[in-house]
Amino acid sequence: MSLSTHRPSQGSSPRLVSEPGERPGFARILLLAPIIAFTVGAIRVAIEPTWNAGYLAASIGLPAIIVVALVVATRWDPARPIAAAALFVEAAVAGAFLPAGIAVAVILPIIAVGLVQSRLRDRALLASFVVAGTAAATGITMAALVGPAHGQYGSTPPILTITAFVAIDVFALALVWRSTRDLGEALEHAQRQIAARSLTETELDRTSEILSAIVRSSPVATLAFGLDREVTLWNPAAERIFGWRAEDVVGQPLPEGMIPTDERASWAARIERTIGGQVTNGDRVRRATRDGRERWVDIYAAPLRDRLGRSIGIAAQLVDVSERVELEAQLLQAQKMEAIGLLASGIAHDFNNTLTAAGGFAGLIELNASEDEVRSDAREIVRAVDRARQLTGKLLAFGRVSESAVRTVDARTVVDGLAPLLRQLIGPETEIVVELAIDPAYVRIDPGQLEQVLINLSINARDAMPGGGRLTLVVRPAVGSPVDPRSIELPDRVEIAVSDTGSGVPEDIRGRIFEPFFTTKGHGFGSGLGLAMVKGFVASAGGEVHLDSVIDEGTTFTIRLPVDAEA
Repeated sequence: MSLSTHRPSQGSSPRLVSEPGERPGFARILLLAPIIAFTVGAIRVAIEPTWNAGYLAASIGLPAIIVVALVVATRWDPARPIAAAALFVEAAVAGAFLPAGIAVAVILPIIAVGLVQSRLRDRALLASFVVAGTAAATGITMAALVGPAHGQYGSTPPILTITAFVAIDVFALALVWRSTRDLGEALEHAQRQIAARSLTETELDRTSEILSAIVRSSPVATLAFGLDREVTLWNPAAERIFGWRAEDVVGQPLPEGMIPTDERASWAARIERTIGGQVTNGDRVRRATRDGRERWVDIYAAPLRDRLGRSIGIAAQLVDVSERVELEAQLLQAQKMEAIGLLASGIAHDFNNTLTAAGGFAGLIELNASEDEVRSDAREIVRAVDRARQLTGKLLAFGRVSESAVRTVDARTVVDGLAPLLRQLIGPETEIVVELAIDPAYVRIDPGQLEQVLINLSINARDAMPGGGRLTLVVRPAVGSPVDPRSIELPDRVEIAVSDTGSGVPEDIRGRIFEPFFTTKGHGFGSGLGLAMVKGFVASAGGEVHLDSVIDEGTTFTIRLPVDAEA
């Protein structure tokens, strides 16, 4: 049982009367004893008036003063020590005047200690009990020797009376001391526990805030859901990747359109395994976004557990690897293209050896034949072999087996010599027009690479004209280009333009057409490397390439190469 009075919280006023539903305040008990003493004293004076000043002071005055002190103490905490001191004084001197002085000397010090015990610790608390015991012993001694009660115990020696009541008072104070000490230890223990709990809660709040910040700022889609499959966490990265907002997902099952139909069975089985305790470590699956786009993700998931180790849900991270998957597919396609190039070059070598033998025998026939018709047929065979050798040369250039042979060439000669091969590649439904400048257009390049660039551009033009059309190759001086300082008649750039009358390039992809592996063709119909190779060749030659396109009218790729002024 606590002996301290109610301590009001900061900002509230103290009160003597308890609120409804509370236990009676200790202030009532403190006030009850002096009020009873005051009442008894007043009745005693009325029954047996003894107009003795000391008697009146002890019977009426001191209890009245104590009541006032207690009222002030319960209204104002700093007055408690003053009220306790008044009780100690009353206990010490009241026995000399009151018939019940011994009772007063025993009870009042206990009440006084109760006023201050909750605010004192260690030596100060011990000192208050010593003062209480001294006041009690003094009051008992005064009552037994000189007070009105000294003759009420018959022949019992005063020393025995004093010893007995002092022993009772000491025993009572010892009990109060023990309860106070136990209460203090309990309070200190409770305070330590509260402090430790507060520190733990602070650390938990700090850890929670750190984890929350990590989840919010993570570039990886992070989500969690309970055993009922309802989402409890959906971070900003998940919003960005999949398109659903957190407020649309949290508290609901995963969006129905997120799991492809053919993935739902494996998804449910994976959920059951994870809840059962199995960690998912990098399973690659397909997931759909809100607008229907397909994304490839690697799933990392683990069960959420409570303090008893029971699964209460799942936490998962979905790493978007769509670009990686696409690059892997493009790399595989590039490797296939490289293998095709090597195969083509190998076939070209073997075929070229066969052509060499055929051409040699045809040449011998032409030299040794006596008939004009036979010699004419032999010359046609030689010409056919020469044309076939040109084709194998193109295949060798496509396979990139020959070393780079940069030299000064006339761009007109390269384009004009490539025209027959282009007519065979493009087909008869497309008209091929070659327009060459009158003057030589000398550039320093690898002619084989230039031929490959023109083949790539021509094939793209053919694909843009599925119903046929016109393909135009133009070699001319660059329009509006500055002139070489050594010759005012020689432009410093040569233009090679490849134009078609096809469908044109849409505006939204023009900025990406030179990116490696970017293609608008269907799966298996393009590697996305052709235009990237074109840009790389032109850049290595010190030139530049431009695109001009009009939807449904056609497209022109213009290659500008620096003129070889020394030629």
